[in-house]
Amino acid sequence: YLRVEGLTGAHYCVVIDHSASMQTLEGGKTRLDLAKEKALELIDTLDRGDQVMIVAFAEKAEVKSEMSDDRQRLRAAVRAIRPTETRSNIRDVMMIAASLAPDNPDLPATIPDLRLILFSDGQLTDLDQIGARARDVTYHKIGTETFNAGIVGLRLRDSTTLDTPAQTLVSV
Repeated sequence: YLRVEGLTGAHYCVVIDHSASMQTLEGGKTRLDLAKEKALELIDTLDRGDQVMIVAFAEKAEVKSEMSDDRQRLRAAVRAIRPTETRSNIRDVMMIAASLAPDNPDLPATIPDLRLILFSDGQLTDLDQIGARARDVTYHKIGTETFNAGIVGLRLRDSTTLDTPAQTLVSV
C-alpha cells in the first residue's frame, strides 16, 4: 500500500427527491428515473479522491450511502431508490448537511467543504420552514412542468345518520 498525504478531493452530498410528484412521466420516463440517471452521470465524472454521500428524501430523508469514493457502491445506492407516495420535505436534508458542516464557526465541521447537489422537480412543501438551516445547494430541476398534483391521502367517513350521505375526504 502507498499512503499519500494531502490527496483529498471534493465532498458531495447528492440528494434525490423520491416523493410522489417524482412519478410524473416526462418523455416516457418518470422524473425519479431521470433524476437517478443524472446522479449516475455525476458519479461517473468524479475525480480521484472525491467522496459522495447519497441521500433520498420525500417526507423524511434517508442516507442511502455514507461518504464513499466507491463508485460501484454509490451507483447501487442510487439505483436502489424507490418512489414513495408522500410529499417532499427538504428540512431533514438540511439537518443532515448541518450536522456534517455546521455554519457556526464555534462548532467543528466534519466535512467543511460539503457541497449539496439536489435532484428534484421542485415541489417542496416546507421551503418556508427552512430558515437558518438554508445552505448553498446546486439544484438540478427534473421535469418541465411546474404544476402537478397527486392524491396523498384518502379517507371515507361513514354517515352518522340515515339521511346524511357518507363523505370522501381527499388530501392533494
